Amino acid sequence: MLKRVQRDFLRFIAFITGDIAELNSQHASFPLSLLPVESRMYTSAVSVPFSRVCEKNVDIEQLEFTADAFELAVDVTDSSGQPGLSSSLADSISQAVATIRRNIIVPLIYHVESYTTCTGSLSPSQVPLRSTDETYLNLVRHGLRLSTGFLTVDLTRDDNIITQIISESGRTRIIGHFEAFHPLPGGWDGDEYMKVYERAKSLGCDIIRLCQPAETPEDNLAVQRFRHRIRGLPVPGLSLIAYNTGPLGRMSRCFNPILSPVTHPSLVTELPTHLRSCITARELQNALYSSFALDPMQFFVFGANTTYSMSPAMHNTAFKICGLPHKYSIHQSPTLRGLNDLVENPYFGGSSVSLPYKTECIPLLHSMSAHARAIGAVNTLIPIRNLDDMDDIRLQESSIFLQKSRAGPIKGLHGDNTDWIGICNCIRRGLSPANAIRSSSTGLVIGSGGMARAAIYSMIHLGVQNIFVYNRTLANAERLAHHYNRQDLHSKEAGGSGRPTVRIIASLFDPWPADFKQPTIVVSGIPAHSIGGELAPNFRIPAEWLESPTGGVVIDLAYKPLNTPLMKQTRALSHRGWVALDGLDVLPEQGFAQFELFTGRRAPRRVMRSIVLQEYKDDEGNNDHETIQDRLQQMDGQPT
Repeated sequence: MLKRVQRDFLRFIAFITGDIAELNSQHASFPLSLLPVESRMYTSAVSVPFSRVCEKNVDIEQLEFTADAFELAVDVTDSSGQPGLSSSLADSISQAVATIRRNIIVPLIYHVESYTTCTGSLSPSQVPLRSTDETYLNLVRHGLRLSTGFLTVDLTRDDNIITQIISESGRTRIIGHFEAFHPLPGGWDGDEYMKVYERAKSLGCDIIRLCQPAETPEDNLAVQRFRHRIRGLPVPGLSLIAYNTGPLGRMSRCFNPILSPVTHPSLVTELPTHLRSCITARELQNALYSSFALDPMQFFVFGANTTYSMSPAMHNTAFKICGLPHKYSIHQSPTLRGLNDLVENPYFGGSSVSLPYKTECIPLLHSMSAHARAIGAVNTLIPIRNLDDMDDIRLQESSIFLQKSRAGPIKGLHGDNTDWIGICNCIRRGLSPANAIRSSSTGLVIGSGGMARAAIYSMIHLGVQNIFVYNRTLANAERLAHHYNRQDLHSKEAGGSGRPTVRIIASLFDPWPADFKQPTIVVSGIPAHSIGGELAPNFRIPAEWLESPTGGVVIDLAYKPLNTPLMKQTRALSHRGWVALDGLDVLPEQGFAQFELFTGRRAPRRVMRSIVLQEYKDDEGNNDHETIQDRLQQMDGQPT
């Protein structure tokens, strides 16, 4: 819990001070977070009433499930009778925002409901009761003090009220919100909505959200025509959210490209489906693929020996629960030429890369992420179907995300690396406050392959400046150290001022270097099972290298077998503060980022963690049921 509080506080400070480097560092685990949500296609925002967030035992992560933003709908009024916002209501809202922030990875939208909730439909002469300007301003200003990513302003309010809010918004982005409870004259084809749009633009809104009830199915086509009118304006304008409400308007929500409002199944009333006016994120995805707006894609894990991979179970389960009709399969090949079979498939959506091709495939790539380039290895391949803008590194990531779920000829391949993300997140989870990373902290990496490269990079990202490598073949360790020492890489966290250095330990019989502290972070990247007829390495760390007085974290990236000699050794030292994490901890953590790169959608994190544990089998096909159940029960305590 302390780690979550620390992370939330740092993120809050970085946001209000505009520390872009710190924000990007915190968002690095989730590639989609590095792109503005309005720059991607078919995004959604789950709207959750404030009253629901205040309920005991509310599951925020489950409510956020696969959405691209989380909207807190403040559906209360201040009945204290006192000037200003009552302290009790202000505290409740602040607590709700803090609870949401601690459990989500997507932007938070703060939305104050201007009108009382209505039951049933309104007659043509009825309009819901609107809160007073003072009450509305008090609630909105409190939201501004909480510095959420987005905040809505009611465009039915006077200009001076909206101007006050926007002038105080700081780094919070403003969504101008206009909801018509009855269709405006001329509907979407008339001039009224264009006037609202131009007014929001002149007032300084960043995004505009327009909606009105659908009276006929034709209204869903009309809103599309309005969207085309906006796109045809001579001067680029506001990002537009436009859709119809009511049961007949659900189709327009599916095809609204930006932040379509969705709900979670647990929030849906007991009304029959045909009477419901809201849709879930899964229903939205089903509609996009069923209408052929998007294509079902095929994904693979590519390597020389991938039959043991847990990735197909993890990704296929995630696809299914998100309503994505994709398929993830094993593609095993003794040579790199096997990759040709994948790229010739017009429905190829991407591939995980396994041994021994993480470095071998680099010459075949058209582009690489900055992380993959620094590591010198890739574990994720993404097809490029449109080479426009791909030569501009600033546009590469956004261009690739715009090409998701679109079949067609492949013009090139983009390489990325998410292995370092999985390792980085597990280091964060395993380190105690006593072992918080400082300039004197030391890390140890076992191995010299692609996973060892990722392990070193993850330590650099976290701020570790003293990194040692041990590998059975000394020359390979020296090449790995040289690869990093020649780069001008700086720590992304812990102040970012130190330059890391990678050093070699030549032998397991060498004492730990006296000038450096004992390691508190150890990552082993060597296989624990036999490969090519060779015996398993049966590796253990010299006891003299594990004498940190505050313990530390040891991560064994292997999961075949799960209980390796190194894991047994570490667990035996748990009384001295050592924490053991294995490949089943790392796999889903890197898989979340890989899922985002593959699909352009948020990953169902809890589902992916669970399925990896549930589907695990050792070499004999057995599952340690008791151990797995214990880990499943502990899973809810893991950080988002």
